[in-house]
Amino acid sequence: MRQPQTGFDTERLRKQYLARRQFTKLKKTYSSNFPEIEDGNTPQFWEEKFTDAQAETFPMARDRNQTVVSLMQAGSNILNLGSGKGFLEALVWKKFADEVVLTGTDFTTKSLKKLKKQYPSYHFLQADLFKLPFKKNAFDTVCLIEVLEHISPQKTFTVLKELHRVVSPNGRVFLSVPINEGLEEMMPSNPNAHVRVYSEELLRFEVETAGFRVESIYRFTAFGSYYRLKKLVNGFFHLRQPNNLLFVLRK
Repeated sequence: MRQPQTGFDTERLRKQYLARRQFTKLKKTYSSNFPEIEDGNTPQFWEEKFTDAQAETFPMARDRNQTVVSLMQAGSNILNLGSGKGFLEALVWKKFADEVVLTGTDFTTKSLKKLKKQYPSYHFLQADLFKLPFKKNAFDTVCLIEVLEHISPQKTFTVLKELHRVVSPNGRVFLSVPINEGLEEMMPSNPNAHVRVYSEELLRFEVETAGFRVESIYRFTAFGSYYRLKKLVNGFFHLRQPNNLLFVLRK
């Protein structure tokens, strides 16, 4: 098979290896020998993204986050990796307030400063996803919501192994990624700095390789208006493919 010339070529090659169940070859594509989609994820890029105070207005994203919080339990010790503008924290606070212990991380500074003021009883800190500053088995619930698609393939399993390390035995990880977004067709524009082209099968391969068990999968489709109605209709007739996956994982 011809050596990939671009990051999108590599993503297509992963899809082919996965379909053929050539897992040894698939694992090799996560090395530095394979080209990757250009990575525009920097603290400066995300500081600009997080400057406005707009609430979560995208219906699919809110539905996904509400689903995550609906599956949480009072008394949990929660780690949210990539808190961003605090959309998940807002829902957690609304449902549980101080009935949970929540730690949020990000690699920006201004957004974390705002979150510390908004939720003084929760804990927020800058943290390196590739070497988390937490002890083994420290949390019973870990969230990685819309983050993994920003991680270089070379570092994907480093991040997943860190999640596996910090979540407690039989603890749960909530992990979501976009799918079917047509990233290659958007180029050279990449407004959200995504560096991966995920599918349900590929995400399952990665998390199971990292030692997780997939407990359940939720699929969400993007509708800009009449979201609930269109979601209901799509659930019956499957008129549109999902645009977002939420995996619930067990250690």
